[in-house]
Amino acid sequence: MHYAVSSDGIHWEKPVLGVVEHLGSRNTNVLMKGHSRIGAPCVLHEPNDPDPKRRYKMVYLDALRGQWDGICVAFSEDGIRWEPYPGNPVIPGHSDTRELPNAKAVGLPASQSRLLPQLHRR
Repeated sequence: MHYAVSSDGIHWEKPVLGVVEHLGSRNTNVLMKGHSRIGAPCVLHEPNDPDPKRRYKMVYLDALRGQWDGICVAFSEDGIRWEPYPGNPVIPGHSDTRELPNAKAVGLPASQSRLLPQLHRR
C-alpha cells in the first residue's frame, strides 16, 4: 500500500516516507506490505479511540498462503506506520470486495470513477 497526497484530487504527490523497504530501498512512499500483496484497503480514522495505537484502522485483503485468503485488519497511531493484527485473516476465505474501487462495479457512471480510490493502479 502506497501513500499519496493531493489538494485537488487530480494532481498527486508521492512523498518519500522511508517507512517500508521496497526493492532494496527505503526511499519509497510504501506504507505497508502484505504477505503477498494488499488489496482493497479501507482506512477508518477514530481520533477518540482510547488506545492511541489504534486510532487508525484498516481492513484489507491479503494473500497469506499465495491466494486471496481473507479479510485482514491492521492498526496505526499515525496512519503511516501500520501493524497487522497477528490473528489475520479475521475472516478467512475469498472476498469480492476488490471491485469496490471500480465505479461501474458499484453502479456509478464511469465519469465518477475518479471520486473513488484507484487501488489497483500506479
